[in-house]
Amino acid sequence: MPCGSPPDRPPGSGTRERLAVRAAGALRGHVRPPGSPGDAHAALVLGALAIGETTILGMPSGEAFARTAQACRALGARVTAGEAGWTVAGTGVGGLAQPAGPLALDAAALAPILGACASHPLEVTIDVLAGRPDDPTGAGLRGALAAMGAGVSVSGDGATVRVQGAREAIPIDYRSAPGDADAARAVLVAGLNAPGRVGVVEPIASGDALAGMMMRLGARIRIAPHGPRGRTLALDGQPELVGAPLALPADPACAAALLLAALAVPGSDIVLEGLGADGPTAALREALRAMGADMAEDARDPAGLYTVRMRAGAALAGIALPEEAVAALGPTLPALVLAAASAAGESRLAGACAPDRPDAPRVAVLCAGIAAAGIAHAVEGDDLVLPGGARPPDEVVVPAAGDPAIAVAFAAWGAGASRGPAIADPGPVDADMPDLERLLRALGADLEETARWAS
Repeated sequence: MPCGSPPDRPPGSGTRERLAVRAAGALRGHVRPPGSPGDAHAALVLGALAIGETTILGMPSGEAFARTAQACRALGARVTAGEAGWTVAGTGVGGLAQPAGPLALDAAALAPILGACASHPLEVTIDVLAGRPDDPTGAGLRGALAAMGAGVSVSGDGATVRVQGAREAIPIDYRSAPGDADAARAVLVAGLNAPGRVGVVEPIASGDALAGMMMRLGARIRIAPHGPRGRTLALDGQPELVGAPLALPADPACAAALLLAALAVPGSDIVLEGLGADGPTAALREALRAMGADMAEDARDPAGLYTVRMRAGAALAGIALPEEAVAALGPTLPALVLAAASAAGESRLAGACAPDRPDAPRVAVLCAGIAAAGIAHAVEGDDLVLPGGARPPDEVVVPAAGDPAIAVAFAAWGAGASRGPAIADPGPVDADMPDLERLLRALGADLEETARWAS
């Protein structure tokens, strides 16, 4: 969940052990968080599949995106990075070239590249670098691409992925599992080079920008509601994509942290640009409005994104969220939990602690964090219950177990206290949200850190 250029580090600095956000006064200012990693990687790949030039605005920084850009070059596109945005000159749908050697990618970048390669007659080897789990693809993704005629195999340690692309991709109807956005993303990208209609059902809408970006470049996709929080997408394959400007919506966890910091620091008044119209960011805004937050939204801009103004001062009230609303929060759930913990009155988040939730590991870490921070809470059945009235404790170090969404939520919540909680091992924040600190400083916050100095 990156947010731009990395913060400065002293020469010779090592891994940071703790990080805390401090606010000497009210947070004020107007900022635009860069987009999420998934959207950024997908935008580069879509640019490679379009004819002409695609300019991408709001790209995060970091080596992961440079590697994806290099992979697109190896597949035949031209990619350049500039201050005004990244520009991709693509090959057109069906025009990807056989790379001369293995591609090197982070695990978070795999889905769109796999989808693109799977629908072209290519043999591609990918060396998986940062963020690699034992299975960086997932059985759902591999099964879906196999149904489309491609072969995807993974080495035992997850370090290598091999793709045998289809000579002619088979159109399919795919129903994604909740939380399995990568498989749906890969199917949609593969469907661009399939001769017919490709359907995707999302029981909980992912909220990523992929479908909107595809339509901006000329794809025909019909989107319809599916249940209370889901959607269906029907893509007509083999369109002619034509390069156009793409504006990435703000990374949800980054935006959530900034909104939470504004709520936590008295007198704050901030404006965030580029927030998504649906998905986790919209689910968080809906919940905060229901709690009484002083939040105003401007109409969508031409890219369908919102500008949101958040002011501190309104007393938040507890909330009862139904299960589907909790599931829709995704990476913004930690910020909502801490806002609810601070509210006046009880909050009940239905189904938040269900063991079969796709994000059950995140919720377990989150519950351990609120326990470490001394926040009163209870688990009743599968519901998380927060009695409210909590304040950031002094001098507490909260472990985030490598989850940047949890880490930044606790750090942002602590901005309202003189010696509020610090997060242990902020390495995932450095890797996934390198510009969050710059944005917080631009709004008037400061950061305290302790580092393990390299020799």
